Amino acid sequence: MRRVVLLLAVLASGCYPKPAPEIRYVPQRVEVPVAAPLPEPPVFERQPLPAESIADDASPSEVIRLLVATILQLQGEVKQRDEALDAFRRPRRPAPASAPAPEVPPR
Repeated sequence: MRRVVLLLAVLASGCYPKPAPEIRYVPQRVEVPVAAPLPEPPVFERQPLPAESIADDASPSEVIRLLVATILQLQGEVKQRDEALDAFRRPRRPAPASAPAPEVPPR
């Protein structure tokens, strides 16, 4: 008799319906890098250098004056190009999301 009761108890426990698993929706924010088109780099026109106009019969003081002017012009062009390159090196901020993700209530 014990065996029959034990067998019925085991069989009866397998017949009870199990509750459905609880599904929870948890919204998560994921940072996704978005490829943005980069602006075209600036075009720098080559300016004529003062040293290119040194005459063969120029005095030493005139040569030195034109060479100094050339150095100053080249330093200004390098500074201008470095500033343009720095604009491309700066990290870009991602565009803000238009609206937060809606939260889905649990069922």
